[in-house]
Amino acid sequence: MSQQCHKTEHFPALDMDDVRNVLAALGPMPRETLSAMVDYGMNDVEISRYFRISTGTVAALRQHFDNRVPQKRDCP
Repeated sequence: MSQQCHKTEHFPALDMDDVRNVLAALGPMPRETLSAMVDYGMNDVEISRYFRISTGTVAALRQHFDNRVPQKRDCP
């Protein structure tokens, strides 16, 4: 059985107000929505302005989603 390895870095926690704002702004699939915006070439500031959420929230989400994907360099 193979094991997945994940980064162990910590990221800023989101409080419930942030979560509600994210879901209201980005919809039920925030990872995919954020990924699309990044693919369009938008940076954190542009994404935060577009969705009217804080830049810190965008940065925390991007870091969170990036940390959920196993990285080769982190695997034994």
